[in-house]
Amino acid sequence: ISLTLSEIGIRYQSSHWQFSGTVFDTNFDPLAFTVYRGAENTQQAVLINTQTQGLEFEYNYQFNQTWQYSAIGVWQDAGFYGIPGRLPQSKYNGNQITRTPKLQLRLSPEYNVGPLTLAITWSYVGKRYSDIANQFALPAYQTWDIFAQYMLTEQLSAQFEVKNVTNTL
Repeated sequence: ISLTLSEIGIRYQSSHWQFSGTVFDTNFDPLAFTVYRGAENTQQAVLINTQTQGLEFEYNYQFNQTWQYSAIGVWQDAGFYGIPGRLPQSKYNGNQITRTPKLQLRLSPEYNVGPLTLAITWSYVGKRYSDIANQFALPAYQTWDIFAQYMLTEQLSAQFEVKNVTNTL
C-alpha cells in the first residue's frame, strides 16, 4: 500500500490578517475496497487506486481588538481509478469517492470584550455519495453553532456551546 501526497502552498501574515492556501494531490495505491456479490454470495476485497486533487485555505482577519473573522475551506475532486476491468464495477472509475464532498466551508465571526468571547459558526458540507456508483446522494447540509466563554480568572473559565442549533443533522 502506497500513499503519495504532494502539496504546495503560500502563507501571508500582516498585522491584521493572515492567509494560507495549499494545492494538493493525494494518491492511495491501492486502497482496499469491498465488492458485495449479493445476500447469498460472499464479499470480495479488491484493491483499487484513488486520486484526490484540491485546494484548501484558511483566512483570519482581526478588524480590531473586539471583532475577528475566520474562514476555512476545502475544495477537492476525489475519484476512484484503477478498478480492475474484469469487475463490473470498473464502470465506476472516475466516480466521486464515497462520503467525500467536493466542498466544505466554515465561517466564524468572533466578538471579544474584556473577559467575554462570543462566536457563531456557519459550516457547510457539500453533496456526497454513499455508494461507488454515485446513485445514492447524501445531500449537502449546513449547520450553525454558537459559543460563549467567560474568563472568571486567568486559570478558570466558563463555557457555553451549542452545536447544530437548527437541528440540521
